[in-house]
Amino acid sequence: MTTQATTDQMLERRVRQLLLLQETAKKVNSILDLEQLLDKIVGGVAEAFGCNRTAGTSQGPHYE
Repeated sequence: MTTQATTDQMLERRVRQLLLLQETAKKVNSILDLEQLLDKIVGGVAEAFGCNRTAGTSQGPHYE
């Protein structure tokens, strides 16, 4: 692989990471229900990494 191809791949990866971070921030700011928020975030991460199974947990006090 050429240096330019490697650099392009690294840049594309970083752009995908930043877009995922932006989408996550939007969800955090717009979804008030914690369970729904976690479902959306875990689903987005799974999609970004090409996973077909994911799991997420929360710790600490739960407010309803």
